[in-house]
Amino acid sequence: KTGKKYIYFSSCKPSQEYIFGMQLGENWTDDPLWETLTPLTRYGYKRVDGNEEIDYPKGPSAIEEGPHMMYDSETDSYYMTFSVNGAYEKEYAVGQAIGKSPLGPFEKVPMEKGGLVIASDSIWDHVSGPGHHCFLQLKELQRIDCLLQLSPDGRRLTFAQPCAVAAPAGLRLRNHR
Repeated sequence: KTGKKYIYFSSCKPSQEYIFGMQLGENWTDDPLWETLTPLTRYGYKRVDGNEEIDYPKGPSAIEEGPHMMYDSETDSYYMTFSVNGAYEKEYAVGQAIGKSPLGPFEKVPMEKGGLVIASDSIWDHVSGPGHHCFLQLKELQRIDCLLQLSPDGRRLTFAQPCAVAAPAGLRLRNHR
């Protein structure tokens, strides 16, 4: 909507507890606008200020990573999805946060309102890590692809898989298959 370019990432120092965003320069080869560096989400909390906890499952690793941003012109909102917890943990999932600007503020959607876009079922011993994802718009088809990690017989197999999911909160997947 803004016509500007942004980059979204998590930092691994001192921890992967935050997701950050920042505006890029006008041209792809320009330096980023460091003064726009903004923390957008914080592990375990509804907002980056850390005043209210979010009800997402917590694993042994305090990690938020793999952000993906979409803009919805119908609601004039930015939907940021991200992976939460460690990739080899059963609690690894894709959550979402909503904001009115590319650099927030963002608020995570609670579970009772569909805040987890993709998660594994705790009774599935052979699946963990339905995270690292992206949304694809292919003509009229919108779908989400995600990384799944299977552990048959104790071995790990990782692959990308189209995921058909119900649309949570305001996030709409049209004609998903």
